[in-house]
Amino acid sequence: MLKNPYAHLNGAGEYDAVLPALDQPVLNAAQVMNGYRRGRPFAKRDLELIARTLHRLMWTHRERLLGAADVEPAQIVDPALALKALGYRVVEHESLGEHAAGKDTYEVAGLMDRDHGEVRVSRRFDPWSRNFTAAHELGHALLHTGSGLHRDRAPDGSAARSRDPQEREADEFAAYFLLPEKLVREAFINRFLAAPFELTDATAFALTAEPLAQLKRKCRSERDLSRRLASAHSYNSRHFHSLDEKFGVSVEVMAIRLEELGLVRF
Repeated sequence: MLKNPYAHLNGAGEYDAVLPALDQPVLNAAQVMNGYRRGRPFAKRDLELIARTLHRLMWTHRERLLGAADVEPAQIVDPALALKALGYRVVEHESLGEHAAGKDTYEVAGLMDRDHGEVRVSRRFDPWSRNFTAAHELGHALLHTGSGLHRDRAPDGSAARSRDPQEREADEFAAYFLLPEKLVREAFINRFLAAPFELTDATAFALTAEPLAQLKRKCRSERDLSRRLASAHSYNSRHFHSLDEKFGVSVEVMAIRLEELGLVRF
């Protein structure tokens, strides 16, 4: 989540964490968009295809981006690295201020400044939110025109209620970028030994060491079970990093993606 060897205190004594841009961008937006026009409405399948194209191009240029060709595919699933490849700096600030929307006030979690080639991310949120915010701003950089596009969060950290189409598209792109289907399926099967996961006496005990009836009282919906799987640290007495931790997203974002991919059957 924006792990960064360039973190430092700036001249004003504020904490900024900076990933400097390359001397020359490795990629350009036109390559990634692959014929899609920036600013048009995007269907979900379009957004997933654009995210896959970006992954493929980053993999092709992995040696230049990461300094080595012998890397794991998961290492390129990094929004800060993708922004760097496109010529943007990623800067973390202690705060980016607030944004008023009608009667509501939201804290700005991230800001894409195209004019200065910079994406700013607020440190006032947890690492998973900051990671998603960077991917959200990456979506704006690729999909939309203009500058000053930002992601807002309510005081409790939840998303702003306004669902502007461009904000929804940036959120959906972020999920597709951070949670590639192939990697998610592999990680899911590695942990839970089957796909889709179905609740039975055996799987309930392997997941929670509880009888099926007891687990069903806690998991009353597909989303409840998806959240449980997204955050599980063990299965069948084998311990591992939970899926949300592995992919650097919130439990809710991970749970939704599991459902989208048909990995949970309730």
